[in-house]
Amino acid sequence: MQGSSIALPTGSVKRASAGVPISSRITSNTPTI
Repeated sequence: MQGSSIALPTGSVKRASAGVPISSRITSNTPTI
C-alpha cells in the first residue's frame, strides 16, 4: 500500500480508498486501512 494517501491518479486513489470518499481521503491525508 505504498503511497495510498499520497497524491495519485484518481483511479489509483479510488481503488486504494476501497469505497472511502476520495474527498475525505485527501482531506484527512492519512493512511486509513
